Amino acid sequence: QVAVKALRATNTDGPDEIRMRKRLAREIYVWAALDHPHVLELLGFAFEDGIPCLISPWCANGTLHEFLNKYPSADRRPLVRQVAEGLKYLHVQTPPIIHGDFKTPNVLVNHNQVAKICDFGGSRRLEQVKTGLTTAGLVLNTIRYSAPEILSEGQHPTTSSDVYSFACVALETMTDKCPFWKIQNVVAVITQVVVLKLTPSPEDHPGLDDDDAIWELLRRCWSHEPVDRPKMIDVCKTVHLPLKMIGTTRF
Repeated sequence: QVAVKALRATNTDGPDEIRMRKRLAREIYVWAALDHPHVLELLGFAFEDGIPCLISPWCANGTLHEFLNKYPSADRRPLVRQVAEGLKYLHVQTPPIIHGDFKTPNVLVNHNQVAKICDFGGSRRLEQVKTGLTTAGLVLNTIRYSAPEILSEGQHPTTSSDVYSFACVALETMTDKCPFWKIQNVVAVITQVVVLKLTPSPEDHPGLDDDDAIWELLRRCWSHEPVDRPKMIDVCKTVHLPLKMIGTTRF
């Protein structure tokens, strides 16, 4: 079985069509070169009734969120390790690949319960990143996974902002709750992150004990200053350690 992703523009003769074609070209350019167990494969490209489509393997368990809803007793830590390895793979390419939209809906789980990173329409190789991404360009379900510099006008995605997003995905994987889930207003979420410089707290995520060593890793990834966040290669070294050792490990 395969999955077919159809790309449609709301206005087939205007700027929406141009943006859609640019996104398609970018996604194919980045995605076609990738080959990793935790990155979804691109099998091909086709037109269906004039509509461009991307073809990839079918992931029977749906998104990471859907999988965990269906199998709440699943072992979650291996999934965290798998998405960490997939993101590390992107970052160690030459030049590095920035996912730019890393969130739980962009992780699929196949029939073997293996996590696969997907959706490279927002991805760039580092050499291509030239213009900023402001909150006006962010959809609502992305804001809760976005680093403070992304939520600040004029900043653009980097490997460091991907690391911040990884910690958000890891937290949701472990607790079933996205960051700042109690706050419904996304403007208030932005205020929490950008102005107050707050990060998710154990009190809001009782599914992960406050003395669990993984909290220390997540907090490093959520450092307000991008330069203070670990690289994904170091994150991977840490998530593969026995949990009792995470709290004593320094990057």
